Amino acid sequence: EINLPGSSVESKPRETAAIMITEKMILIQGESMMSTEEALNAKELPVLTRRLLQQRQSALGIAERAEQQNEVTILSHRTIPFKLVKKVMASCTSAGFNKISLAVVQKAANSQVIN
Repeated sequence: EINLPGSSVESKPRETAAIMITEKMILIQGESMMSTEEALNAKELPVLTRRLLQQRQSALGIAERAEQQNEVTILSHRTIPFKLVKKVMASCTSAGFNKISLAVVQKAANSQVIN
């Protein structure tokens, strides 16, 4: 389980390759890749890059829009340090994904914060 940060957006997300960063694991399309702790301690994440390359190549054989073949969505638990999210994003760009989205929980457009 992960708790996503909140955000206000106008458009709904499209279906893309998905990376989930939980407090314990990093998953690609639901498949465990490595522990979050291991990823935090690593300089780079070649295991993720290789799997993302495979994911992208398999998507090329599917009759989808070319734009979606280069898109990935990262779902990260709100307590995950941004330095880890940056490492995951670097793996995405190394694998040829040039459009990276971060998933958030949509808040109401007219919501106000009361102090």
